[in-house]
Amino acid sequence: MAKYVLKISTDTDKLSERSEEINVLQRRGEAQSIVSDLKDTLKDNVDVVALAAPQLGHDDRIFCIKFSDGEIRTFVNPMITKTEGMHLARETSPSLPGRTFITPRHDRILAKYQKPNGYVEENKFEGVVAEVFEQMVNLLDGILLSDIGLEIDEDFDKAPEEIQTQIIEMWIDSLKKRNEELQKEIQEDPELKRIDDAIKFMAGVASGEITLEKPEEIKEDKK
Repeated sequence: MAKYVLKISTDTDKLSERSEEINVLQRRGEAQSIVSDLKDTLKDNVDVVALAAPQLGHDDRIFCIKFSDGEIRTFVNPMITKTEGMHLARETSPSLPGRTFITPRHDRILAKYQKPNGYVEENKFEGVVAEVFEQMVNLLDGILLSDIGLEIDEDFDKAPEEIQTQIIEMWIDSLKKRNEELQKEIQEDPELKRIDDAIKFMAGVASGEITLEKPEEIKEDKK
């Protein structure tokens, strides 16, 4: 009997929702099932190098990346804690079939995540792996390539280099303007600001930029 492999979702409305953290110790069986689905689907789609749980209908912060040596590694509740450098990458996604985007990506990233057994791990990634890792974290946050990338086609590739440069510069300016508008919206909305501050705090703790002092021991008075 042929193995049943899940279809990769192209429902951009559903994929635009943020995925929830998963407690792999309490939901070990469910987490293992999700990882199995991701790995089987990656093996069945040879041109796909990474998949996140939402792309297979699971609302959990898990994704798998297929490395160049064929190994498929799993990342649970991932967080990017530090970035270095910036470049533009050409990217695609199986959830946006037939479309290509130019996307801003960091040269190197430092990430913390859990393995399927719950063990916390920290690693630095660079090059293509860093690009893929960022794309997957974006997807878990409900951010698709179509939200942040510049969609290009054959006409763009055929255009003179100076025209391509002008198009990219205009797009970068639009990203800066959108970011300014978003930051203004966050500062004016108390709930959004609370969430933004919490995210920045957690990222600061994870990166080591913020240290938490241990509470002083409470000593009982002896009578």
